[in-house]
Amino acid sequence: EVKPYVPNEPDTKDNVNVDIIGVKTEVYEGVSFEYKVTLTDDYGRPVIATKDITFEVVYKYKTASGDDIVEVKSITVKAGSSEATLKIATNEDDIVEGVETLDITLNKNNVVGADQFEHLTVRDRDIESTIIDNDEHIVTVDPVDPTDPNTPNIPGNFDGNKVENGDAK
Repeated sequence: EVKPYVPNEPDTKDNVNVDIIGVKTEVYEGVSFEYKVTLTDDYGRPVIATKDITFEVVYKYKTASGDDIVEVKSITVKAGSSEATLKIATNEDDIVEGVETLDITLNKNNVVGADQFEHLTVRDRDIESTIIDNDEHIVTVDPVDPTDPNTPNIPGNFDGNKVENGDAK
């Protein structure tokens, strides 16, 4: 089994760093977030997995909730690769709401396939991710007298309003 090594330091455990990087972290609802998970040595050089290595994805909700996204439970860097792309879909809704945020990170524990490396360091990094609302609040105004469309019924004005040059007065 091939493991990363430092030839001139035979008694040290060679480290593989796992990082999650935000590629697309600010999206409109209905669009997917995108992240990259990478395996590198301490010098930043890619490390190729000799077998699949799988990490649990962790969600830390701030103003967003589990209803706003389609949670992906794990991400796998396939054997023969040094990185993988993680896409997380956001749900399109018809609710007018503010910007919603959450953090995405990787669980440092229970990494399936970690035994292929002498030492594995999962970087402690939360990637803030933002969903921008694309819904509009539309106000409809019913006329006081349905036969007279020039007198709209704007709440709070019980005598009706007159429309002059397109403006309610």
